[in-house]
Order: sequence, then C-alpha cells, then structure tokens
Amino acid sequence: MLSTLGCSAPDPAGPGEDELGASEDTTDSTAGTEDESSTGTTEDESSTSTTEDESSTSTTEDESGADTTEGESEESTDTGPPPDCADMHLEGLPVLVQGNSADADDEFDSCLGYGVGGRDLSFTWTAPKTGLFSVDSIGSDYDTVLGLLPGLCEPEPWLACNDDYIDLGDVVDADSQVQLGLHEGESMTIILDGKRGSSFGDYALHIEELSCPAPEDLGDALPATGSGEVEWDHGLYTASCGGWGNELSFSWTAPAAGTYAFDTQGSEDYTVLYVRDEGCWGPELGCADATEGEEPWTSLTLDLDADQTVFVVVDAPAHDFGGNFVININPG
Repeated sequence: MLSTLGCSAPDPAGPGEDELGASEDTTDSTAGTEDESSTGTTEDESSTSTTEDESSTSTTEDESGADTTEGESEESTDTGPPPDCADMHLEGLPVLVQGNSADADDEFDSCLGYGVGGRDLSFTWTAPKTGLFSVDSIGSDYDTVLGLLPGLCEPEPWLACNDDYIDLGDVVDADSQVQLGLHEGESMTIILDGKRGSSFGDYALHIEELSCPAPEDLGDALPATGSGEVEWDHGLYTASCGGWGNELSFSWTAPAAGTYAFDTQGSEDYTVLYVRDEGCWGPELGCADATEGEEPWTSLTLDLDADQTVFVVVDAPAHDFGGNFVININPG
C-alpha cells in the first residue's frame, strides 16, 4: 500500500554528492524538453541508470551482445526505460539529480492549489525495499512545490504535497519536502513544480530512506495511555494534515474488531495526531490537527480489525511547540 504523508525537516545538507542515482530520459517527455539543462544530470557511477552516458550507466554490452552489470549497488534496482509520461526515471537509493527547469512547460495540474502556472518536471522511481522515504528539493535556487502521484504516472489523487517545508510566518524555507511509505517494488511519480510562472532555475532533487526509531509499545491494553516530553525541534515524521515539529510515536494493537477513539487530551501544547497501519511506512489511516480549535487537543475515531497493529504519532505543529504530550486510546 502507498501511504499518504506530508513533509518534515531533514538535514539541510542532504545526501552527499557521492550518493547519487538517476538516469536521463532519452524519450520525448511530457514537459517537452530536450535541452540537457532541463532534464538533469547525475554523477554516481555505482547506481544503475538508463542514461546513454557510459560514465554514469552501470549496464554495458559485451562483444556477444549480452548485458553485463558493473558496479551495481546492492540497493539499486533496474526498472527499464523511463515511461513516456515522465521526464526522467530515477533508480537506486539514495538519489540526487540536478538540472535546470528553465525550458520546462506547465504540464501538470496544481498540487492542492500550489504550483499554478509553474514550470514542472516529472520523475518516476520504484522502491528497491520497503520503507519510509523522503523526497526533497533542498538546494534548488527557486521556490518549489513537490507533489507525489501513485505508480508510474497514474492520475490523481495526490499522495503527498508540499510548498514550503518550513513556514512559520516570518521564517519561510521555499524548498519542499514530502514523505511516502512504499513496499518493495511499488512506484511513485514525483512532480517538481515551480510555485508560480516566474519560479524556475537550477533544481536539486533528493530521495532517501528515513530510519524509523522503535515506537513505545502500548500493547493491546484498553484503555491505553502514553506520554512523554517533547522538546522544541524539528522531528522525523509528518502527515497529510501537518506535523512540522518534534513528536512521540507509539505502537498499539486492537484487542478485537471495533471502533476506537484516539485523542491527545492532557497535552500541554497544540498537537497533530495521525495513525498509520502497521508501522511508520504504512498507509495513513487518519490525521487531525488541533491548531484550528481552542484547545490544544485533537482526536480521531478509527475502525480496526482484531489484532491490527497501528503506528500512532503525537506531533507538534511546528518546531516551536512542545511540552508534555499525551495519547489516550479508548473504545469508540
């Protein structure tokens, strides 16, 4: 299952230049760009790719005409040529691709209202393993919008969308970041858009796996309660309804099929609550943001199967929220 996630604040430095893995599109793209400056370049010889440049491809042909593989990394995957709908097909993990969007067209609809009239580029990528993955445009020199679509250029709904990965009113980072959980062999299509018609230039696109710390296990108790101190900081997770700050994570298993209520009542500051199936990489089952209400607490009601394990996150809306956060689970 694909999971619908949002964005978080990663290490601003991003992956190093030796951790690259992308391929240039040698077919016509939806953006209609043939200039190398708009399709991007890659530098890692260890990752597989579909580019024709012998210095950046790991697939060569021997004298007998058979394909041989040189320097393929253990976590790389060769999924063939890029689909006709994408400007570039990316492979391996981690990935860094750089280029220029000046010659791109506006081919995709806006992502939840962002990127209207902006020039966009499209990339496809297939997960070489099951996990939670971060996609970001950190290092781009223009205001970007990132959106994720399911599969290889399948139509909406958008699985994740982000304009500014830090937006605190007086502090804004115009780079973008989204998260998506994928199982091995599942694909996503990344749309790197300009926020407006004048937003284009040099871009950097990264894909990396996020390491999920073990959550606090609440077992199958009912009612169940967990709590902890959350310091002001950027966190690891985020979801479709927000969660830009630090967080607590819990694991809980439904003792029987039924309806269950999750809430953050008792928390000292505003919270964002979201639940994913099974683990951090699982599909999002629900998300609620308390910042629109008068109280800092929020709640979700979910129907669960017997012995279904869920991953519960009590998050802060931004890096300057924190305190003692609480999760309560009761029959619905």
